[in-house]
Amino acid sequence: MNIGRRQAGSILCVILFFALSLRLVISFAYPQTFDLYWYKDWALELQNGLFTVYGRADQVQLDYPPLYLFPLYLVGQLYRLLPAMSTFLPLEMLVLKLFSVLGDCLCCLVLYRICRRYSEAAGLLAAALWAVNPSMIFNSSFWGQTDGIMALLLLLSFDCINMGRPVRGTVVFAVACLTKFQSLFFAPVVVLHLVFRLGWKKLLQALGAAVGVTAAVFLPFMIGSGDWLLPFRVYFFGAGSYPYSTLYGANLYGALGQNWKPDFQGPVPMIAVGLVLMLGALASLVVFYYKRKQVSPWVAGLFFMQCIFICMTRMHERYQIIVLAFALLAWMATKRNAFLYLFGALTGITLVNQALLLLRYNLMSGEGLAGGAPVYTAGMEAFGDTAFFLLCLVNIAVFIWSAVICVGEIMKREEGENEDEDKAKEPAKA
Repeated sequence: MNIGRRQAGSILCVILFFALSLRLVISFAYPQTFDLYWYKDWALELQNGLFTVYGRADQVQLDYPPLYLFPLYLVGQLYRLLPAMSTFLPLEMLVLKLFSVLGDCLCCLVLYRICRRYSEAAGLLAAALWAVNPSMIFNSSFWGQTDGIMALLLLLSFDCINMGRPVRGTVVFAVACLTKFQSLFFAPVVVLHLVFRLGWKKLLQALGAAVGVTAAVFLPFMIGSGDWLLPFRVYFFGAGSYPYSTLYGANLYGALGQNWKPDFQGPVPMIAVGLVLMLGALASLVVFYYKRKQVSPWVAGLFFMQCIFICMTRMHERYQIIVLAFALLAWMATKRNAFLYLFGALTGITLVNQALLLLRYNLMSGEGLAGGAPVYTAGMEAFGDTAFFLLCLVNIAVFIWSAVICVGEIMKREEGENEDEDKAKEPAKA
């Protein structure tokens, strides 16, 4: 399909308009306070002092890195300017979900800009697939979660690194980690890509820039709270605040019946199992970069994040959703339809995983139901538990499939490799 630049721009505007309109309408019309009222509490507490808020973190159970506090500060200002927000739930929902929706929609634009390098049609297709993706719509518009913002920043970061702009890429990656703790899961892929593709000099430059940005963002909060170890407390507290094998994450531990069970107890602690499995995944990643001249960061990121979600403990139900962006970009970069099918399968899995938990909460609390009466019978709970167990099994099977696809793509013979091997096998001329 031949699409000109101007025509593509018009189509992209329509895609963005539809994506934003749909998400805003859902945000306004679907009320739910599960997790969202934590954002509300933080937004209101920030009005008592933005840079001193971590000194009062225990009062509101603040466990986010500092950058997302700036949008929440603006939300708190709106609560002051618009008192009706506290009494008119649809307006409150719209405001609390607004930044999540904007981040999710901006992913469409970034995907278009990345994939237009292949063709205008490819860019528009990637943007459209994200715009109508039901799992992302559910995440940002029904639930109001911030995973779309993390996806936006990681897409920008990995694209910069992939295009040979390591300093810019690591700075954006630092911004992602300062916004959402789970961005740190991708740090091994970023570091290995820099080490094996760009050398130590550029690695040190890139890491130095990232450390500088991190220090600059944390410094006013460290001064305000009087805590010079604040970065370590924020990230280690975030990692250790939910010490359970899985928190409704459809993974290995969900299949083993370890949902919401401590991961440090028992004859064989689940956290030890997870660490051993992740050391194996990390070793595999090192081998990939050592053996191959070219490793797609999209494929490597997809492989490693899949390993993290399935094999590590303390996974929440939403932590897998970021792989959707990497599966989509892996398809575009490799042109292998297996990644497109994987994108579809993971969309369904992450949607159901999120919906099972939010539906359970809304039925138990009565939110979103006529009259607000809680309804959650023993039969509903049994159905939910069975559905979750089956979802875990399906997700493990899809994980194995995704690992086979990713490893096959990474370890495939590269152009010219056969000729080099044939020359090496030829007898030396006298």
